[in-house]
Amino acid sequence: MYTPDEREALRNYYLGRGEVFLGPIDHDHVNQVILDLIKHAGANEVKLAISSPGGHTDAGFRLAQFIEQEFPVPVDARVWGACNSAATYALLSCRSRTAHPESTFVLHRQTAGIEIEYNLDYERKVDEWKRDNAQLHKRQVAFYTRKLKISKKAVEKELLRGTGIDAEISVKKALRIGLITGISTF
Repeated sequence: MYTPDEREALRNYYLGRGEVFLGPIDHDHVNQVILDLIKHAGANEVKLAISSPGGHTDAGFRLAQFIEQEFPVPVDARVWGACNSAATYALLSCRSRTAHPESTFVLHRQTAGIEIEYNLDYERKVDEWKRDNAQLHKRQVAFYTRKLKISKKAVEKELLRGTGIDAEISVKKALRIGLITGISTF
């Protein structure tokens, strides 16, 4: 979605406005976002600008945990563009969550592939992957059920929609299910 130079330019643009930018979710970027948030720890509130294709599930949960449980300042999110997959964890951990009318959202099951060469450990590794994937799915369902205004069954249905364009959630639906708290042109 963004080259490293583009990501850094966006980061600097938003820092200059007193905001923190959340783009693709990977461990390095999440660590940078946490550091950027800490720079604003003396403020009354912090704005998190989100435009993200998603990324690593565990990194997304780490950022959500930091915002929700460790960061002392209320964080308000503004979505412009996509807020997909692991980025929704950070979004749902913010106090207020507004989105541009053209923004889109995607919730989906874990889609991590496995890279295992066939050998004596093959069956064991596949079984470990299946167990880990099932545990992660339970964590996703519990998180979304706790955060959204929909039932566990409805969360399961949303997660089964996949990751393609057909899986996109509109701003109006995002507002209805509690993914965002408002729509704004900023």
